[in-house]
Amino acid sequence: YIGDNEAYNTTYSYNGADELTGIRDSYRNNFNFTYDSLGSKIQLNDPDLGTWQYQYYLSNNLIKQTDNRGQLTRLSYDSLNRLLRKDYTEESTILTYDKQYQSTLYNASLPNVTYTYTYDDRLRIIKEIATLENLSFETGNNYDSMDRVIKKILPDSAELDFYYNQMNKLDKIKGYINKTSYNAFGLPTNRTYFNSRITKFDYNQQNARLRQISTDNIQQLNYTYDNIGNIISINDSINNRSYSMSYDNLDRLTNVTINPFSWVYSYDSIGRILKVIRNSSQTTSMKYGFGPVHAPYRVITTDTGIDIYKLIIYNTTNRTQIIQFYIVNEKNTSLTNINYSIEFGDNFVFNSTPLNLA
Repeated sequence: YIGDNEAYNTTYSYNGADELTGIRDSYRNNFNFTYDSLGSKIQLNDPDLGTWQYQYYLSNNLIKQTDNRGQLTRLSYDSLNRLLRKDYTEESTILTYDKQYQSTLYNASLPNVTYTYTYDDRLRIIKEIATLENLSFETGNNYDSMDRVIKKILPDSAELDFYYNQMNKLDKIKGYINKTSYNAFGLPTNRTYFNSRITKFDYNQQNARLRQISTDNIQQLNYTYDNIGNIISINDSINNRSYSMSYDNLDRLTNVTINPFSWVYSYDSIGRILKVIRNSSQTTSMKYGFGPVHAPYRVITTDTGIDIYKLIIYNTTNRTQIIQFYIVNEKNTSLTNINYSIEFGDNFVFNSTPLNLA
């Protein structure tokens, strides 16, 4: 029903310089790209974003960008090609670099917040000050000789001390984590917290995927996977809750069951969610138009019943039409005496005979 046996075709086009100039998806939506003689993209035509235009300086730095709504963004650079300023329609972002530490970023002034940075002699950030509405929040960092953060000072003056093992893995955080053990793959196997709780991690020996997480008597989660790594079940034995998931051939989530509750998801060939069926009783359908092609223009919630799938109309040579479609029962229960009708443009209406759906 989801379409696992269908073929979805996407076509790519290139110019003589091997630059991507077009993408056409299976719904014949076109994404077009235009370049200048230097290979810089100067125009984008996108069925979601619309038409965007770009202009560059001689150094190939982007200096102007115009979106589909005509909003202009200007960018300016210094002699080292570093971004100095970005001006939007009503706001600006300004970047300032220092001259002491090899021109590192000193100040970043955004529309609603300003960040100021201080560095040590090894060009590591030792202080960050965020200023928001005349309030300042300072964060500090201390490092060891291997450039690892060993202390972080938070804006409320709280301190976090970090310790590492011989594998260069985080071993403990003072006041939070007392000890962490790892396996040969560098994955955590045991973690002891400051309150003496112990979390254990168990992995599949063949593929190193997480198999179980347990924390004393308050947590136990067991995971299973399909052959390509998608999680297909989670068993939460402490809370007596089971999760079951399944996927289509494109690894898109199609079914979720959590104890008595269930959800079914269906998609089209370009990844848009078409409908969500909850507990085989409520259907939420998304309707799409010509643009933006991935944004629904209408969301409809109805009682779950039957639906039409894979409608195909064949035009034959004798001026007749053959209509082929599937009727799908989405209620997860038998339905009897189902009738349907097809209305044609010449006021002719075809009415079906009653049928039963298992």
